[in-house]
Amino acid sequence: MTSNMRILYLYIVAFITLGMIVGGIVSAVYNFTSYFYPTDYVFFQNATEDNNDYYEDDSVDYEEQERTEAQKRNYKKQYIKSGIVSVITGALGGALYKYHWGIIEKERNKKEG
Repeated sequence: MTSNMRILYLYIVAFITLGMIVGGIVSAVYNFTSYFYPTDYVFFQNATEDNNDYYEDDSVDYEEQERTEAQKRNYKKQYIKSGIVSVITGALGGALYKYHWGIIEKERNKKEG
């Protein structure tokens, strides 16, 4: 009975670590693609022929632009940090999976031989 519980435990841990690997890979791909291809939603005002002074407007808020640029840099840094954590999670899951699967293989070989 204890042997069956041990094998069940090892299979559950192996399954969870596979989830760690997949989750780490998916999260890393998302973070690195977000870093290289960020999603910027820009909305433009429709300019009609009657409203040509829209293009001649010199009131540019440079402080707002600087805040926006700083925010973009912060997002990029966060994507890199999250991507690294995702890679580490996947690698740790891979190592734990390999270790537990090796034990499962040894248990199987003991039963067969």
